[in-house]
Amino acid sequence: MGSYGVIKYIVLFGLSGIMLAMLVLFVSSIAYYFFTHNKGVLQYIIKTISIGLVTIPVAIILIVALIYYAVWQKGILTAWRFISSPTKGITVNESANTESEDVIVHLVHGTFEPNASWTQPESEMCKSIRSRNPNVGISRFIWDGKNSASSRKQAAYQLGKHIENSPAKYNYIIAHSHGAAIVREMSYLRDDIAKKIQGVCLLSPPFIFRCRIKRTSGTLINLIDISGSLAIQLLLAVFLVPFDKYNINYAAAIFFVSLFAERMISKKYKREFLQEVENSECREAIDFRKVEIYHAIGDEADSGLRFVSSLHEGCFAILSQLKKAQVSHKKLTHWSAVLSYLFYISMSMLIWFFYPEEKSWILVFLVSLLLTFISHTWQSLKPSKDIPHVLLIAAIPVAIFSFWLAVAKAIAYGDLRLIFCPDVFIFSSETPVGDHKILKFAPQNDGMLIHSTHSHSEAIKNVSEWLYCFEYERKNG
Repeated sequence: MGSYGVIKYIVLFGLSGIMLAMLVLFVSSIAYYFFTHNKGVLQYIIKTISIGLVTIPVAIILIVALIYYAVWQKGILTAWRFISSPTKGITVNESANTESEDVIVHLVHGTFEPNASWTQPESEMCKSIRSRNPNVGISRFIWDGKNSASSRKQAAYQLGKHIENSPAKYNYIIAHSHGAAIVREMSYLRDDIAKKIQGVCLLSPPFIFRCRIKRTSGTLINLIDISGSLAIQLLLAVFLVPFDKYNINYAAAIFFVSLFAERMISKKYKREFLQEVENSECREAIDFRKVEIYHAIGDEADSGLRFVSSLHEGCFAILSQLKKAQVSHKKLTHWSAVLSYLFYISMSMLIWFFYPEEKSWILVFLVSLLLTFISHTWQSLKPSKDIPHVLLIAAIPVAIFSFWLAVAKAIAYGDLRLIFCPDVFIFSSETPVGDHKILKFAPQNDGMLIHSTHSHSEAIKNVSEWLYCFEYERKNG
């Protein structure tokens, strides 16, 4: 066997021993904790398994969506557009359709619907507004409708320009869904046009609340910075091992490359995003007068955002629980190591006497035993002031779940930087910060999406009446 073969086997047995040592230490620590702190262990197991069971379908959906996006959207459709070379139309925001230029109401659509039916001239919303307010003009504001923070910010600039160029002296805004986030952003980006806004009515607004949060899981939080690399390794094992295609050398190379890339990206986005959040924490309200909010009870869009945020925060809660478990880590370190030694010795003897053809496994066990002994000795001589190794191992599954949930959350909120920013607490709120009038609407039937407040007959009637009342109040002083 040449020198390359020797190095290959050393790396193979070394990596196999490391992974086995981590697994055995993890199981041993769980066994120790189960007999000494069974209540806490059961909580950890139940919480971890519960989040894991929810995360698995989320991860599958995300992988399928990624393949669809890469193959269909960026592959086939892009090639077709290049071949067919269609003439791309330009969307122009519509001006008011009225004889009067005194009052205009601007309709702002939500995500994914630049041609929203409720903003069309013959929609129930527009007909109701014209019927109750015949002298009020209606203007459609159209933005790209992409679910991204950058698109919403750009739309806020465009909406400010749109209202600045409005011929009306008095302007109202009716915005749906993330159109409300655009209105809020505009109130700070273009505070100079606030005097032109008479009132704002927001329909089913999932306001995004962001702030910096103190994580209490100590150094365990650092696992989040490598959770993507761990998730990739798990994917490789799941998809390649059953077909006997898993190569530990390639897996190790992929791990170190992905680890380096993830650390660099995480460092960049953490600095950028945290600075942005800290500068905008005082901008959670809407800086306009006469803001009225229509919230749909059971709103599926708002509920979806809250659900994925709650699951992700649950991962941090488990890491915090593990951090608290360090109080008895001296005994944990000792007995988990002892249980590991017993496992390696018994398995080596079993293989030696009954499975002599599998003696290569004994070398793996010896490597694992040596690593466990080094870890045990190290923590005995220099007790950890923060997190012992066995608790770090117990946190790895949670970190992997956290990665997939962070991806889902980042896609849901339209900001991929959230994958790399665990120090940011982000949630959907039905109202912005401040004292605003809120009306709640229950669904009228099971055939209507609850989020579609703009098509709710009672909400439409209230919008028209809201506009009429404010106009009557203005005209009569």
